[in-house]
Amino acid sequence: MRDLYDIDEILELARDGYPAWSIQERLGLSITARQVNRLVKARLGPRPTRKSIERPNVLREAVVTYMESHGLHRRYCSKCQRRLLRDCAIHPLGRTLDDFVFVCVERCAAAGDF
Repeated sequence: MRDLYDIDEILELARDGYPAWSIQERLGLSITARQVNRLVKARLGPRPTRKSIERPNVLREAVVTYMESHGLHRRYCSKCQRRLLRDCAIHPLGRTLDDFVFVCVERCAAAGDF
């Protein structure tokens, strides 16, 4: 196990959707999965939950409306290309609204998605 770790490596794997236990194993970290979760949550934010997506949120609804007006569908995951029965999380690929895509909460959502 490594005593030193690179925070950027941990955050990169978290952005790619890897869970804390997997990040710990891949990088051979001496810190626990719980500590990895705390680090990721502090830097990127929490992973989205079904409740957080379904909760009424005026800003999220405005972003969803904008994305749908540009051809995306709120119940279609652009990563695994599946149609879902429930709304998806929003995943930023870049810095503008045009770079946002919908991803499913079960498989493809990562920390910091909303």
